[in-house]
Amino acid sequence: MPKLIDHTADLPLYGDGAPPLTSHDLMSVLRGQPNRLVVLSRDPEGNGYSPLYSLSLGLFDARELRGEVYPTPDQMKAEPGLADLYGPLPAGLREVWALTPAG
Repeated sequence: MPKLIDHTADLPLYGDGAPPLTSHDLMSVLRGQPNRLVVLSRDPEGNGYSPLYSLSLGLFDARELRGEVYPTPDQMKAEPGLADLYGPLPAGLREVWALTPAG
């Protein structure tokens, strides 16, 4: 398995002055908790919620609040059509867990 990128290094600060949560942060909160449904908010104000539908590894420009999630190089090797679809990847991307809502 390839070494994962350090997700905590040089994370930007957002509106509230805090860096975004990492998978380590999420696991530390959920560890030892009962099995519960995970729901995602549609916007920062909490207007609308939807159950978590899928989780995937991808690449994202963590300097931005919004953007595209790109496939990893390994995903593009496994599915050559992805390279045609996405072309050369932008610089500065980092590995992320992309959580997709059901609705």
